[in-house]
Amino acid sequence: MIEELHNLYRVFAKYKRPESFDYCPCCMTEDEKLLLLSRPLQQLDAAELGSYAADVLYTVGGEADFKYFLPRMLELSVTDAGWWPRPEILGKKLVTAGWHHWPNEDRTAILDLLEKTYLAALTQALPVGDEIDSRLCVLAHCVTDISGYLDVMLQDEMGDALFAYVDHHLTFYQKHVLNNEFWQDTGSENRQRVCDWLYHDKIRQLLFDNYGMQI
Repeated sequence: MIEELHNLYRVFAKYKRPESFDYCPCCMTEDEKLLLLSRPLQQLDAAELGSYAADVLYTVGGEADFKYFLPRMLELSVTDAGWWPRPEILGKKLVTAGWHHWPNEDRTAILDLLEKTYLAALTQALPVGDEIDSRLCVLAHCVTDISGYLDVMLQDEMGDALFAYVDHHLTFYQKHVLNNEFWQDTGSENRQRVCDWLYHDKIRQLLFDNYGMQI
């Protein structure tokens, strides 16, 4: 992931620190804004950047400053498990900022990092269903078809990740709603792909073997 982060900062270095940006005084103070604009980007910590990240493109800032701060926001989202806003919110903001129309180099640098983060969630020693789902949901904001990312979990060596992910969504089989409200923002196509995939034959067998469930 270090290589992908370095490349992200390199690619986005062309977007210079803004002299200022607009903000709603209900969401940010002048001192908070000045701190963001005075400190080197990679020295901004989670607490200092969190409020901006949550409100940018809505009541704070715009696309120009969003691009400047984006590498650090993405770095925090993939390295600080407790950082707010959740990664899915940044995924939605990429769409709001019109990132599909950004230069190919920009989009590739972002997607490389998001893909690497997703694979890291799948292959850690003890995969966590919520984390896998969060990383997958971010990708669902960014690509038109997440089927390939889902099918990675069906590989034999991904058994622990598959179990963790299915266990995370176990209530789906009663409620028929994914166990992550942020999926509602991704668009119906990718959301439906996840719902259909959760009935894959391999998952049906997993559910029967581990929970005695027949679906």
